[in-house]
Amino acid sequence: MDSGALVAVVPNAFSRRRAALLASNVRAMLSARSLGFSSVRRDGDVIAVEADDPVFASSAIGLLFGASRVSIARRAGTSMAELVEAVSQTASGLLLRGERFVVRVGGRTPGYLARDAERAATSAIISSASRSGARPGTASAHDRAIHAHVARSHSYVGIFSDDGRGGVPFGSHAGTVACPVHDELSAVAMLECLRQGHDVLPVMAHSTDAERTRLMRPICRAVSSIPRASSRADFVRVPRSRGAARLAAAIGAAIASAHGAHAARVCVPTSPLVHGEALADSLGARVRDAGLAASFPLAGVESRIESHAAALGIGTMARHVARLCASRMGLRGGGERGRQRSASLSTRGAAGTMRA
Repeated sequence: MDSGALVAVVPNAFSRRRAALLASNVRAMLSARSLGFSSVRRDGDVIAVEADDPVFASSAIGLLFGASRVSIARRAGTSMAELVEAVSQTASGLLLRGERFVVRVGGRTPGYLARDAERAATSAIISSASRSGARPGTASAHDRAIHAHVARSHSYVGIFSDDGRGGVPFGSHAGTVACPVHDELSAVAMLECLRQGHDVLPVMAHSTDAERTRLMRPICRAVSSIPRASSRADFVRVPRSRGAARLAAAIGAAIASAHGAHAARVCVPTSPLVHGEALADSLGARVRDAGLAASFPLAGVESRIESHAAALGIGTMARHVARLCASRMGLRGGGERGRQRSASLSTRGAAGTMRA
């Protein structure tokens, strides 16, 4: 087993055929964050990243969409004996006194079953960790999970593992989607566009400076998943309104921004689960009449809304998001277009760009 640590990225089921694009996104993200790395290679269905600092690299890579798991891992052979030895050695340095553990092996195991490798590794860990009192747990009741993934040339045993964000890699679809953001639910819609692999142009439709400040945080959190150093954002002041009138005003601002940025699509942040089909059809027709295509990223999104809100840093506003979802709005006329200005915001304080 190699003593050095690396970052192992396992694509999810939707991204396996886009593994080359995901690897390109990994390189772009590390370069945008000025994190040094020596290589980003594909080993079967695993992307192995040899980074100067695996901790910071795994944190940055974990922001990308398209991965099912991101781990700081050690590399070992693919045979069952080599895998079991690597898992046992890794666990001996991780398990604390009295911890319950579970071993999970994935990938394509050559000549043996993943279940057999898990049992053999569990027995080896029990033997080596008998003094610490660590004991096996169950899939639903454990303190620590030790993940291993068998690829084409090597197996990767996770030292620290995190679940990926799902979705498909950034850039899976050509063109840009103009995403109006006027409340927390529309910010979730923009994040869902990113999760579906689109490039986005955030268009903040606000009536007051306080609203603009409140919406800056989820927008910055969302664009942090884009693998580039800066992104454009448009800020549009719209008249005070509520409900469907405010949504219509935000759509109008997004249409204007889409024409200015040569974007082909506009995000319509409505869902038949929330707003009703009449409102979605009306707003979609307005987008199509402007010569653009309409995207409905929230169609069918139900259980993910709260997790998306937490990812945007607005988890404390989840009750407000639920209230927005519970409200029933009907179309009461379109909003005014408002005064538009291209602007930018930076989490690092730079002007002219939005920093991821």
